[in-house]
Amino acid sequence: MNKDCNKIIEEILSSNGDCSQAVHEHCRDCSECRTLLEDWQKMYNAKLPLQAPPLSADFNILKQSRERGKSIRLNKTIRRLVGYTAAAASLAAAFIVTCSEYNSVRLENKYLNQWSWSSFENQVFTLDTEVEFSKELLTISNTNDDALQQYVNNEINLENL
Repeated sequence: MNKDCNKIIEEILSSNGDCSQAVHEHCRDCSECRTLLEDWQKMYNAKLPLQAPPLSADFNILKQSRERGKSIRLNKTIRRLVGYTAAAASLAAAFIVTCSEYNSVRLENKYLNQWSWSSFENQVFTLDTEVEFSKELLTISNTNDDALQQYVNNEINLENL
């Protein structure tokens, strides 16, 4: 490919299939430009049938697009339904857990209120009083024991005199 090829390619692509004598002379010697010219002329001269598609094809396209739209809407509806169901289930679970914890606290308070501490406190007070009284008796008895021991010691000392 040389410098002239760029100009020739430009002229071939801008033409409507008919090229100048200079392009044809250049294409005799250059195989690349000759191939391009042949392909361009074939493409330009090719006539495609310009017929409108049959009406039934339009109806088939519309039918398929409606069916596709229905399936898309159905999929969206199902996805939304699943999402709403999941949200409702999680809310129901949270409600059940909250209510069960609330009821367990209420029942615990109910049982605590049914059981009275007053009898237990009375028994502890009675036991504490008995312990104090026993301490006093022991102190008195120890004092009496000491006094008795002293008396015995005095008697023994008197006998020894």
